[in-house]
Amino acid sequence: MSRYNQTQRIIEHLILRSNSSISNQGGTKHLMVALTGTNISRDQVFNDLSSLSKEGFTYDIVLSDSGEEINDISEIRRYLNPKELYTEKLPLAREGYLEGIDGFLVPLITQNTAIKLSLGIQDQLVPRMLWQALWQDKPVWMNFKDLLQYKGLATNNPHLIEKLKGTIAELKKMGVRAYEFPFNMGEVKKVLNFNKNNTGDMKGSNNPKVEFKGNEERRVITESDILTSKPSNGEIMIPAGAIITPLAKDTAKALGLKIVRK
Repeated sequence: MSRYNQTQRIIEHLILRSNSSISNQGGTKHLMVALTGTNISRDQVFNDLSSLSKEGFTYDIVLSDSGEEINDISEIRRYLNPKELYTEKLPLAREGYLEGIDGFLVPLITQNTAIKLSLGIQDQLVPRMLWQALWQDKPVWMNFKDLLQYKGLATNNPHLIEKLKGTIAELKKMGVRAYEFPFNMGEVKKVLNFNKNNTGDMKGSNNPKVEFKGNEERRVITESDILTSKPSNGEIMIPAGAIITPLAKDTAKALGLKIVRK
């Protein structure tokens, strides 16, 4: 990436960050919602999504190929009014979908997508998004209950049931939370910490310090973390064992910020 392109990208991100800070006033949180190739509980899901804005949420929607086949995109836009709607046709070069996303909801999930995620397979957009969300310590909620059905049908095959229960157990180990009906908006608000700003500092702090979500020693510091941080004296404090992406380093350097390990 040339110095000009890098600077231009940082300027664009700072503009987006400024716009985001305006739209997030009053505790608004922005979510990504995945709809895959199943219509089980779809009416309930649509009711949940239509009420999100009343609870202080905004959201984007991503559709898998099969999800796009069984859903009418124009109807989704009209009824649910997402800020953005992504499909599998999204080019890799344009993937910036997790910028500004606070959490990930998967109320309509297929066995195919769940098994891929549990195995780390990222050959399609939705499992790739979910993997990256978990990698960046973003909370993910998934409808585990409907995974024990295939197109609405249960099975008497004990091996398949055991296989799916193992998949669910693995996803929980990865940090995926249960999405249950009716959806618990209160739990989501608590997890996303509505009373704090995006860096974890209490509003009104006179001496803000950088506190990234999750204090795990092996967490990954991304470009987004740098752009949404609040440096103290030009320094960004990160966990000693954290991994810093090359783009995050370049962004910090371009902004004149020093990264300091605790």
